Amino acid sequence: MDDKTIIEYFLPENGEKESNPNIFIIKKKQDEITLGDIENSLPIKGNYHLRFKYSLKDKTYWLDFNNRDKY
Repeated sequence: MDDKTIIEYFLPENGEKESNPNIFIIKKKQDEITLGDIENSLPIKGNYHLRFKYSLKDKTYWLDFNNRDKY
């Protein structure tokens, strides 16, 4: 079976809401995906500030990463 991860995203600058995300698929396991993979796979090309939602102990955090080669 192929390893695939569904990536959900939204563009608040375009009036999009987190509750109705866009999606695309990366053909890797979730724990193998790098920031570079996400940047290269975005269906709409451009310059974006990417943030990642992370939940820990019933709290939600938004994380920024800067190393394109790490996951």
